[in-house]
Formats: sequence, C-alpha cells, structure tokens
Amino acid sequence: MLIERKNIMAKDTSKTGKNHEAAAANITAAAGPDRWLTIKEAAEISALKENTLYCLCLKRALPSYKIAGKMRRIKETDLIKWMESCRVEAR
Repeated sequence: MLIERKNIMAKDTSKTGKNHEAAAANITAAAGPDRWLTIKEAAEISALKENTLYCLCLKRALPSYKIAGKMRRIKETDLIKWMESCRVEAR
C-alpha cells in the first residue's frame, strides 16, 4: 500500500511542481494503516490546502471526525479511499 501512496504522490508532484512525496513518506512510514491525521498532515499527503480539506469535511464529501468538539481528524485510509474515488480515467 505504501507503493500505491508513492505513486499517488508522484502524480501530484508532476502537476504542482512541489515535492510532497518526501513529506508523505515521513508521515506514513512511522504509523500503521489506520492512523488518525490532523488536517495539516492530510494536506501534506493530499497536496491540497488545509482550507480546502476543512471545506470538504464540512460539506461531508470527505469523512472526518471531531474530537472533543473542536479538533478534526481524518483516518488515513479514508483519505486514500477518497483520493482514489476522485480519479479521472484517461481517454
């Protein structure tokens, strides 16, 4: 599964010109598959802005959890599933 994440990140780096692969590797290497991510960590993995992720969570397009009524967390597996569901097939 880590190889799939690196492939996703490689695609993102070609579009944005930023090196998000190293950040994603650091985040995902230290934890298991069902890790709870902060919005900042999810933004680094997905190469989206934090504000965009907040909006997606509020619209309930991206599954998230509110801890103690304030802190929002996203399961890493939910984020990866959501990213894969947004895939656009080539013609």
